[in-house]
Amino acid sequence: MSLEDIEVDEAVATYIKEQRKDFRVTTTCSGALILPISISPPKETDISIRVGNNTLYVSIYQARGSDGSIGVCFIT
Repeated sequence: MSLEDIEVDEAVATYIKEQRKDFRVTTTCSGALILPISISPPKETDISIRVGNNTLYVSIYQARGSDGSIGVCFIT
């Protein structure tokens, strides 16, 4: 999967822009998780995607298993 194949969901992009932080999509035993890089620093192998003035880093393992979109589930 190439960078051009990955689409960031609008809700995720809006959240990143509002938070004004860089985030990373990481792999957990329960699936993908989006965390600030202060908690989950990017790795050399991550794919980086510009979202406004910030960056979303995607684990290559998540990118390989992705259908091409990065979404988020908000839990209230």
